[in-house]
Amino acid sequence: MLEVFSNFLEFMKFLLRLIIFGFGILIAVSIGKDIVKIVNLSKKLKNANDVGNELDVFSVEAEVLSFTEERVGQFDTSYDVDILYYVGNTPYYNKITLLNRGSLRVGQMITLLCDNDDPEKITVSGGDESYALSKLIKGVIFKIIAMIVDFVIQYYGYSARMN
Repeated sequence: MLEVFSNFLEFMKFLLRLIIFGFGILIAVSIGKDIVKIVNLSKKLKNANDVGNELDVFSVEAEVLSFTEERVGQFDTSYDVDILYYVGNTPYYNKITLLNRGSLRVGQMITLLCDNDDPEKITVSGGDESYALSKLIKGVIFKIIAMIVDFVIQYYGYSARMN
């Protein structure tokens, strides 16, 4: 009976180590996805800052064509929005990122700032790009800390088994 209980405890330890290892893998994959988002959003933010610092900008109304939403924190949702706007008679399709726009819907109009020299360079007039980027970076930092804790737990669990 004692041997059966001992085998059961060993199996539970193995199962716990496997779950902790899987948790670390999930965190690493999530960090990778977030880093790709941060790089893309940083490029958009650079363009947005360039437009915001330009003196030759104008306001334009853009129509929301479609959007996807993704939770980026307990209370935050990121929206990748496909938009259509016109400069003169020329249509421009672009993608912007918004954060916490619960009332976002297809067909809604959003005000943008557009570079007069390059109408592809746009920014949301409210500065949502920098807010979304800061939230993503904070989330990645939290996930990195969680991954370090997971690694430490696995390392000390491995060290304890070797002794």
